[in-house]
Amino acid sequence: MKYLLTLFILFTTISIQLSAQPTTPKSLIFAVQPHDALKIKNEEHNNNIVIKLAKKLNANIEIYECPWVRCVKAIESGDADLIDDLFFSNDRAQYTYFLKPSFETQSSGYRFYADNSKTKVIEKWSDLKGLRIGFLRGYKHFPKFDDSTELNKVDIIDLDVAIKLILKNRLDVFISPPSFDERSFEKIDIQNKVTRQPYSHIEPTPLFIGLSKKSPWIAYKEVIEKSLVEIVTKKISSTSP
Repeated sequence: MKYLLTLFILFTTISIQLSAQPTTPKSLIFAVQPHDALKIKNEEHNNNIVIKLAKKLNANIEIYECPWVRCVKAIESGDADLIDDLFFSNDRAQYTYFLKPSFETQSSGYRFYADNSKTKVIEKWSDLKGLRIGFLRGYKHFPKFDDSTELNKVDIIDLDVAIKLILKNRLDVFISPPSFDERSFEKIDIQNKVTRQPYSHIEPTPLFIGLSKKSPWIAYKEVIEKSLVEIVTKKISSTSP
């Protein structure tokens, strides 16, 4: 009888422990800009932090393709669960949970690109005055740029559009986010007319994965963060000398 009672307690304990394991959703909706969505579809983006996270969580990844401003809106509305390459801001924190830790620190800064056959070389801040400056709609930059009322800023739906407008002389310059990859517009600017300018704003900025507060995954944010810590720690250890 004592033996049976011990077995009963053991099975009851195991049952309680199993039921305590979180049952996470089966899929993750990842808000991604078109150029990154294409890389993911071609399996060229396996090192993306969200792709790694989904694998760690045993969740299927669903791509929600969108320009940046719509990606941010999808997080606000709950149409998407996650977005990457996000800088912290108080206004976005109202509808976005910034998963900790940050997965990377961007140090490439905010760069400016122009066609110098049409636009004078931009060497300092004052050279931007009077120019038509394209910026990615919905994106946060450094305060001096975002708060400036003296610059002629034109919001652009995506960076491909910005390049096309510069080549057509309908835009003078555009500011790129720190995560911007110059190779992404090689197919549009085949003659390499649009080049990086000497002036840039360098400011090390932590990048976060943003989780929609309307996502079903918000109830499992601690589970996500545990997996994120393991991924980031492994990345740091693999790059250490």
